Amino acid sequence: MQLLQRITVADPDGSGWPEGVAAACHGGHRMSAKEDWRRHEVDVLVARNRPMLDVRRGWDVDARLRDIAVLEAAGVSRIVVTTCGDDPVAADETVRRHGEDVVSVVHAEDGRDA
Repeated sequence: MQLLQRITVADPDGSGWPEGVAAACHGGHRMSAKEDWRRHEVDVLVARNRPMLDVRRGWDVDARLRDIAVLEAAGVSRIVVTTCGDDPVAADETVRRHGEDVVSVVHAEDGRDA
């Protein structure tokens, strides 16, 4: 039996990111614990559409790493981000650079291969 499929957190202006999402995750973990699920048995995926990643605008690497740390501490196991789609070359460069700047750092910190 699947207790919980999705918790949706409305945050239209981004002011609750990532703390609001983390609070919702903690709530989901409390609910799953009542069903005697262990935390590692619950896969939590967070998808965020804004702001869209775009290499032309750049991003604050330290802020992204802090956000990821907050989400990981809340039990988030996967984070989905959107990238620019108006320019295929920029989209490709965005994915590559984000992988180098953020994903590889997170994976190195926890011993995973990027």
